[in-house]
Amino acid sequence: METETPTTDILSQINHDCLGVVWVTEKPLQDRPEHFKEMDYLMDGVLTKFINSESFASSQKNFFIGKSFGMPFYLVQLEANLQKLNDEAKNLMQLSIKDQDERKKVVILNNSSAKVDKELSKSFADLSFVQLN
Repeated sequence: METETPTTDILSQINHDCLGVVWVTEKPLQDRPEHFKEMDYLMDGVLTKFINSESFASSQKNFFIGKSFGMPFYLVQLEANLQKLNDEAKNLMQLSIKDQDERKKVVILNNSSAKVDKELSKSFADLSFVQLN
């Protein structure tokens, strides 16, 4: 199931039913792409710490685990120009799914032409993907 919501509602879409966010960016993470502040806020500043750490190495895909409402919260960040973007999204999404987890909502932030939401919906029919523009 897919629905569209304006980006002004990003933080309002994150509630106790939300498993995580798949964030497709036009720029590398260290360039603080669109929605960086909101994602950093959701992850309690982990993104800023990550890109400022001495051991930081740029990557076109990143997977973060934080906490939201006392439960693990997953953030998958992928650059739009990543080869096999949809395959990488599916692989990282698989890491987020736990059989006993009742949360089924995943927010997709994607302004690129990639159809990540459609591919994920096909692969994970039991999850609800909310596409934000």
